[in-house]
Amino acid sequence: MKHYSVSFVGDHIFFATIDESELFKFNSATLEVEWHHPIRFKTEKAPYYVDHHNLVLALSNSGYVQAFDAKNGDSEWRYNFRNQNTLDESLMVRLGSKSIQKFELGWRYKGYVLAMPCRSGQICLMDPQKGQLISTLNFHLNDIVSTPQFNDSWAWAIGKDETDGLKLVKIIERTDTKTE
Repeated sequence: MKHYSVSFVGDHIFFATIDESELFKFNSATLEVEWHHPIRFKTEKAPYYVDHHNLVLALSNSGYVQAFDAKNGDSEWRYNFRNQNTLDESLMVRLGSKSIQKFELGWRYKGYVLAMPCRSGQICLMDPQKGQLISTLNFHLNDIVSTPQFNDSWAWAIGKDETDGLKLVKIIERTDTKTE
């Protein structure tokens, strides 16, 4: 049985197997398996815990994601981001108040979204609670090679352009407002 790293969350350990494609939740105090469920693809990464949504994500290098309820292991949703970038890391991004309203995320989850590399030169933003794609950021690069950085009005990433040269790209959200 091949495996990758585990994720520790409080008294629990989340573990994914590669060969059997299963996700496990262990109680570190009792050493018992609390649940285990099949993953619908070959996972190559440690499970990713999404704190504000109480989800555990199983991830592949090619962009498949399957979300499980961290408490009972029920499969909540799955999505294929079709990653075509060198970067294969996902991250949770906290959006600001303008974006929370724009994407109708609700305040309960504090504006956290999942940022995943997807098509060439793009980062997809997903509402982790609903498993819905809410936006795609096009950095106009052939390949994103760095973890993107975000704040309420901009995002930047380093990538390769059409000549394979490195380029830093910053996306700025338009803040034009009409006044009458």
